[in-house]
Amino acid sequence: PRLVCSLKSNSAAAAAIAAGSRFGINILSAAHAELAATSAKPGTPKFLDPDILIHRGDPEVATPQIADALYNLDCEVVSRAQIIEHDLVVGEVRWAKAGPEHDPLLYFNQSFRALARQG
Repeated sequence: PRLVCSLKSNSAAAAAIAAGSRFGINILSAAHAELAATSAKPGTPKFLDPDILIHRGDPEVATPQIADALYNLDCEVVSRAQIIEHDLVVGEVRWAKAGPEHDPLLYFNQSFRALARQG
């Protein structure tokens, strides 16, 4: 599978992805709301505390992953395009892992919110 992410062209994340060929995506749960809010602030470092990261010795996984995320994805850059002030990056998912079941975290109307599962 492939995915597309949009990054502000002058962001640290866009620069890091442009410098390499792999990137990681972590789909977070509501339990990670504080981490997401802190990391989303403009101008803050996007490189996280190593204590919350899972570094696997598996050569197939090139990026660190956040512990207890709903999903961890390791992607290889397939294509990039600059659209106005954003970079669109297409990634081929090379490795994926599902984490524990929790309510997913959603960013909507300028804030993070829990999206409750129905059941």
